[in-house]
Amino acid sequence: MAQAAPFALVGLSALGTMNSISTAQKQHALAKSKARLDLARSRNQEQQNLGRNLARQNVVGAARGVSRSSGSLMNQAVLASRNARHGIGLAAARSSGNIAGSRISTGSRINGALLSFGTTLARQGPRIQDVFEGRAPRSE
Repeated sequence: MAQAAPFALVGLSALGTMNSISTAQKQHALAKSKARLDLARSRNQEQQNLGRNLARQNVVGAARGVSRSSGSLMNQAVLASRNARHGIGLAAARSSGNIAGSRISTGSRINGALLSFGTTLARQGPRIQDVFEGRAPRSE
């Protein structure tokens, strides 16, 4: 029974490591999905704002008797569209930053899990070697 202990410890450590890696990967996928959802919401909000601004400009222009193709309304529409694209670009940058941060965090958790497994394997290595060489396992 004592001969199986180092193998069991390494096996349990490997199982824990794989569980940690899987959890980290799932959390990263969730963070990516949330970032994409936030980006889609931001795009939708910017498009709605653009539509409201353009409608408001058309109503104000019509009340003043200005045609929709007049220079001032066209300039306002171009400016509103540019502002909407700018807002969407900022949201995309924020989303990319969130995804990159999640990727870094995931990598750190995976590396920590692998280091933990390596440490366990290094600690149990001499005991496992003793089992393979037919000696009584060392006690800790």
